[in-house]
Amino acid sequence: MKKVLLTLCLAASLVACKKDDCAREDFIGTWTGTQKCDLENAVDVTITITAGTASDEVIIDGGEFIDEVVEVDGCDLKGGTSVLGIGIKITGSLEDGKLSLSYDNDAGLISVGCDYTLTK
Repeated sequence: MKKVLLTLCLAASLVACKKDDCAREDFIGTWTGTQKCDLENAVDVTITITAGTASDEVIIDGGEFIDEVVEVDGCDLKGGTSVLGIGIKITGSLEDGKLSLSYDNDAGLISVGCDYTLTK
């Protein structure tokens, strides 16, 4: 019984130590893939991500993104400018070398959204 308990504790500690966090540097570079915007066909796109001025920021350029500064929060990206729900919202996540981005521009009655699936 002690061996089983010891084995379970060891397995749990290995799972707990698994790297599931990303660094800003993981996002920086040139990404290629597809852009799919509302009511449009998917198109090929190249996105460039560079370091921002703060240690937790990156700048996204390409597609609908025009020098958009977003915050790195682990393996997630968050940013945009919104006042009372109107404006730009940017989200993203990095998993297994694949970057998924979402760009939503809400102008009240008109809303445009684009989703990106990218790899380096």
